Amino acid sequence: MDKKWTMTDLLVELSKMFRNMITSTDKGKTNIYGLSMDVTSDGVEIRFSDLGEKMGFEREPLLEIFESKDRLSIVTEISGFEEEDLKIKPTESSIKIETKDGRLSETIDLPCEIDPNMGNVTLINGVLEITCKKT
Repeated sequence: MDKKWTMTDLLVELSKMFRNMITSTDKGKTNIYGLSMDVTSDGVEIRFSDLGEKMGFEREPLLEIFESKDRLSIVTEISGFEEEDLKIKPTESSIKIETKDGRLSETIDLPCEIDPNMGNVTLINGVLEITCKKT
């Protein structure tokens, strides 16, 4: 439900959410909460959602793309794999991430062109970071 929120409303609601997460009796459940905030001339509009309940067990991995003057970094979560399990296939305009066993195959369209031969890949604690040189 969308509504106009004051900062006090926001803090109270966040406090309730955190309290609920901490005291949850379902210890094995993964909770994913979403927050969207728009600041307008009428005030702050905030939308909360429990993405875990809405999405069930299937969901897209979280993905962030960061651009600097000469580099592009893609950060995404890939739990349950080691770096040697992955095949990273960059092109000038996209990066394809696959696992050797076929359980994952994802193509990420890029906001700019990259040099497919100039990049670095790290996978630490389920977080994959791919850094490439922009062209």
